[in-house]
Amino acid sequence: MNEWDTPEPVLPQKVSFPLDVMRANLRTEARNTVLGGLALVCFAFLVAIIRHDWSLIFINVFFVFGGVAIAEGIWRYVTLRHYAPEVAVSEISVARFSAWLWRKPVSGYTLTLAGCLIIVAMAQSLSNFEVEAAGLVKPAFWHGQSWRVFTATLMHANAEHFFLNVLVLVHLAKIVENTIHRAFVPWVFLSSSVIGSVFSVLLYPNSTSVGASGGLMGLLGFITMAAYF
Repeated sequence: MNEWDTPEPVLPQKVSFPLDVMRANLRTEARNTVLGGLALVCFAFLVAIIRHDWSLIFINVFFVFGGVAIAEGIWRYVTLRHYAPEVAVSEISVARFSAWLWRKPVSGYTLTLAGCLIIVAMAQSLSNFEVEAAGLVKPAFWHGQSWRVFTATLMHANAEHFFLNVLVLVHLAKIVENTIHRAFVPWVFLSSSVIGSVFSVLLYPNSTSVGASGGLMGLLGFITMAAYF
């Protein structure tokens, strides 16, 4: 019998070695997150140097995500100072849920939505389809082309915009499918997309909008409210 063996069951938060293991893992994750963020920021600078346009740095998605990653890694280092056993138990539970969710496949509902985005993206790429042709052009909407609140959701400004939205869609849809019900995915996504487009028309009347961000924010809000209740 070693020092951790006991004749009776013991609560996880009263055992010392999981806490040490979690601290070591978090320290490694924090370091890797910071290094990954630095790599993304450096790549953003490289793109700006190659294109000779320094304004690209601050609007480059790699710079934004790199900065967020660096901040997250530093925050993890800070939280390690006050890392209690109760927090370790909670994070172990979250890690188990994440691993379980990762192994789950997506349903036909999510695959259909993602397929629609992929088909439209391929059509845009192969035919040089202009965003203004079916995007949410606000003056055109006010002149009777209300169908743009639907078509703009399926279009994207560039490849980065498309890939990020598809990845986020699959991740959020997995959570909804496996914790609530898969039928909510298209219903929440499509209704939120339309509502987001309407608010875009009202709040930004002179711009052109495209992308599935409204639907993705709707899924995120749906998950948040479901978890709250």
